[in-house]
Amino acid sequence: QNNVPFAWWRPEWSGGAQIHGAGLAAPIIGVVAGVWFLGRNLSNTGEASEERTDATSWLFALLLGLIVLAILVQTRTSTTSLTPTPYDNMVRVAQRIEQLEQRSDAILLLEPEQTQRFANLYHGHLPTYGLFGQTQLDEANQQWLARLRAEYRRLWVVPDSTLPDASGWERPLRTDDYLLWESRAADDTGQRLALYALAPAQTLEERGLGAVFGDLSDVGSTITPENGRIRLNGYAFTQQTQPNGELLLTLRWESLQPVENNYHVFVHILNEANDKVDQRDGQPVQWMRPTSSWRPGELIIDHYGLLLPADFPPGNYKISIGLYDPVSGQRLPVNGGTSEYAIELGPVQVQPR
Repeated sequence: QNNVPFAWWRPEWSGGAQIHGAGLAAPIIGVVAGVWFLGRNLSNTGEASEERTDATSWLFALLLGLIVLAILVQTRTSTTSLTPTPYDNMVRVAQRIEQLEQRSDAILLLEPEQTQRFANLYHGHLPTYGLFGQTQLDEANQQWLARLRAEYRRLWVVPDSTLPDASGWERPLRTDDYLLWESRAADDTGQRLALYALAPAQTLEERGLGAVFGDLSDVGSTITPENGRIRLNGYAFTQQTQPNGELLLTLRWESLQPVENNYHVFVHILNEANDKVDQRDGQPVQWMRPTSSWRPGELIIDHYGLLLPADFPPGNYKISIGLYDPVSGQRLPVNGGTSEYAIELGPVQVQPR
């Protein structure tokens, strides 16, 4: 590879290679000194020169030892500067991808200047695309995103410092695809890593529903399309999955009347004993479409994804969904649900691996 560090040559992560003078001079001096001492020894003949030759050999051995020591010290210094510490965020990112990657995944690295460094740290098998971050994708990058969606089932995104709602890459991924998992470093850098299930590779059967949600003031009242605020027109979800697999959910909302509050959506995974085993809570469309921004008659497509852990117990599960006020915790009333405040979908079969 062209990124192997030598004592006299260091690849730089941000641009051209740098030749290290001391590391290069040491072996050159060793070669020149060796040739000189070898020539002297060959020219020394007769018994009178034996003592001088012996002393010269010791001097040569000492000089050679010093040169080797200098090379070793320089090599250690060079490689130490290239070896990330255990707290290096890029090390953790590479290791996490290696642990969870699947054959149909790809990596999108939005810091192209880190591509060489990431290549040194990542020892998995996924293709890596180093592309520049943009607040609005130009035509070329729109084509790249379409290509990634067409060729891969999941996409690991290593973002730059741009927030997701301001990123031309992550905004469409969060709107049109499924965010499965996300982590953020606890240090000042806040390095994120996100995993998306790409929608074109998913086959979900959509079903109609028509359940209507009221407002907090409607608690205890009969909810109808005439007095309701939000209608859930349809849904689709993963019906069969397995541990280490994905559970995907699409909700198709319709705004019936203006809503002043920013209500949260809850998505709870319940086992056969009705115990909650996993969940997603937050504003619709990954916090990018708060309910106060909905216009009457507008349709909102809302995607949710869950990455099941390796030890997730096989069995039958159901999905409980609804809306609630994050300030009071009060759920909004709904008609057509399995209770007055939630809708249950299912079953979801989690099969053994």
